[in-house]
Amino acid sequence: MITGKENILKWFDASGKKFWFIYPYGKSDSATYTNHSTITDDNISTERTRQELADALTYMRGRYTIAVTTENKRSPRSDWKEDFEIGSEASQAPQMQAINGISPDELTQRINDALYKYKTDEELKALKAENAQLKKDFAAAEKEANEPINKIAGIAMQYLPMIMGGMQPQQPTAQVAGLTHDPHEEKLDEIILSEEENHRLSKVIDVFEKVAGNEWLSLLERMAAKLETNPELLGTLKMIL
Repeated sequence: MITGKENILKWFDASGKKFWFIYPYGKSDSATYTNHSTITDDNISTERTRQELADALTYMRGRYTIAVTTENKRSPRSDWKEDFEIGSEASQAPQMQAINGISPDELTQRINDALYKYKTDEELKALKAENAQLKKDFAAAEKEANEPINKIAGIAMQYLPMIMGGMQPQQPTAQVAGLTHDPHEEKLDEIILSEEENHRLSKVIDVFEKVAGNEWLSLLERMAAKLETNPELLGTLKMIL
């Protein structure tokens, strides 16, 4: 077992490793570490990580196990690990007396446990905030997918192969006295719906889809065809409704 801050740093230098993880005494195989090098860049200099270790050891008291690695992750086959004790050697400041019956080592352990809990709570808060944002993004994407125009586009994509297979060749373009006119170039005015109208139309589509099943679109097409050939039916529909 290594004793004292300076001896721990000498051992770190001799290891030739760059990153470090400190665990509760004898628990280096656990996934829960007490402290570790926070620098994630594998190209960082050893002096930087060594200084970070020295700063961490300054405030530690008690027994621990340290593992040092070449990369900023554990790899048990290539790790160096050693138990150490710090804070009780003669070179350190005099031992604190027990406070309310709690020994200095136990007090130190409680402080370390509290720091670990605080760090865990902060990470949990960050995860919760990220999860909440993901839920918002999903809700926004779901709302966009449910817009009437997107629903119709989705249905059209399902029937596109059948539609394309049944298409007839286009009629030749009419030519008169050197002038060319394509009747297919005539376009209807674009209908722009408000957000409320989009919502209402979406509900109408949902009702037809629920009641008529897979026939809802053909049913609407037949109704539209009837109204197109006999506009007077619109008055009759209004009276029925």
